[in-house]
Amino acid sequence: MKKAAFAFITASALYGCSDEIPMVNLGIDDVYYIARMQKLDLHPALTGERYEWYVDGELVSKSKDYIFLEPKEGTYNLELVVVR
Repeated sequence: MKKAAFAFITASALYGCSDEIPMVNLGIDDVYYIARMQKLDLHPALTGERYEWYVDGELVSKSKDYIFLEPKEGTYNLELVVVR
């Protein structure tokens, strides 16, 4: 009996982790590649009371939408904080 229950639980766990779970689109991708001095309009689909955009840990905007534009080539850490 224990072997059958273990086999059922194992099979359920394997099949339960399939692509059938719908993904939520937040309106923002994980990674962007853009040319230097090219603007990137960001419009999150999340709603909240307050929005905070950070570039490399520095607060750069408190509006819902943000236009990312940097004069120097490089890798930037862009973070959005939504307060509900």
